[in-house]
Amino acid sequence: MHERPPPVLDYSPPAAAPPSYVATTVTILLHPSLAFQSGATASAVRWFARTHMAIAALMLGIGTHLYVAYLSQVELFGTTTGHWSDGWFWMPMTFAWYVLFAAVSRIIQWRYTGHQDAAEPRAAAPDRRTAVLLHCAHLLPPAVVILATVLVLYRLDWSWTIDASEPRYGILLASELVAGAAYLGLTFRIASRAGGWAAPGEGGY
Repeated sequence: MHERPPPVLDYSPPAAAPPSYVATTVTILLHPSLAFQSGATASAVRWFARTHMAIAALMLGIGTHLYVAYLSQVELFGTTTGHWSDGWFWMPMTFAWYVLFAAVSRIIQWRYTGHQDAAEPRAAAPDRRTAVLLHCAHLLPPAVVILATVLVLYRLDWSWTIDASEPRYGILLASELVAGAAYLGLTFRIASRAGGWAAPGEGGY
């Protein structure tokens, strides 16, 4: 009979122990499966997840702002996007990214905790929510890559080295978004398999 390994990642709220926040982030990034073996509760890691969603949303919001306002030069309503998206456009974009992350996290939590097998103890549900919340640390690498790409394009465009409005650069960023989504899905699936948990219909691991 498969027995769940003892908790190996005991998270302390970052408000009380900032080093724990950084250490937990690095640990989850390097060892995704440890999120599914955590001894923390969902309530303890909720702030952890929200801050990672906020940081990733801010980076992507700034990246979206820079690309739409200064680089894409797409014609919309008879004028380029830069005329209506300059200034504070990064704020609604940050909010939109955060809402997207929060919604997807909720859906995944519901999928992994709302339809558990009748033979599985209901006590496992909080552990699964914890795993989903801890996995939010993986939002950072794709966000960093996308923002870095936009900043490089912005710098090169500003120095007249390239014309960042060319479609190929938009395709590059779209490809990074797709790759980022694939990275999030892959790390979560690998980690959930390592943790011995399956979504409904997937069977046991």
